[in-house]
Amino acid sequence: MERNLRISIVYFLYLFSTWSFFRYFFRLPELVDELWFKPVIFLVPLFFIYLGRGDKPKFWEGNVFYGMAIGLFAGVVLRSIIMIVSKHTLELSIEKTMTAILISTVEQMTFAGLVLPLVNRGLKDGTNSSLLVAVMYGLIHIPFLWFEKGVWMDVVVGALLINFCISFVANKSYLNTKNLICPILIECLILL
Repeated sequence: MERNLRISIVYFLYLFSTWSFFRYFFRLPELVDELWFKPVIFLVPLFFIYLGRGDKPKFWEGNVFYGMAIGLFAGVVLRSIIMIVSKHTLELSIEKTMTAILISTVEQMTFAGLVLPLVNRGLKDGTNSSLLVAVMYGLIHIPFLWFEKGVWMDVVVGALLINFCISFVANKSYLNTKNLICPILIECLILL
């Protein structure tokens, strides 16, 4: 197995076990989790991986306006589909908006911005890399569903599919735009 792919899988195993442990044993308010603990648990090891390799993350290489346009379009389309399927209305508040921005920034920086380039170097295929990272992204949401929400298989399978689709679209858009604003906007619009 190629070294970059092996590093990505080991990182995901670390992240899944650590995040599961944290979600099970620590019941903190969501904003505290998202603001203080998620960035440390998700991002610090990845930055050490990149530093150890002498590599720098490239989050903002592409055209910002093109990335914003694609992100807004894809986010609105996906959000509309989710609203139609789930019959969920849009309820905005300052706290919900800030939480959505924070969650989407940390998760997309982690998966699209840092893990996807590693996987893509290993697999050398954008579609397969996007699929693998989308599976990781979907699986990392299981601890929240099990330990925080107390739901099981019927809801978990649906949430995995939704998160997989969100991540796949975000990953492909990041590979095409070379700008992290695109996947962040996609996820942020969906979380609102």
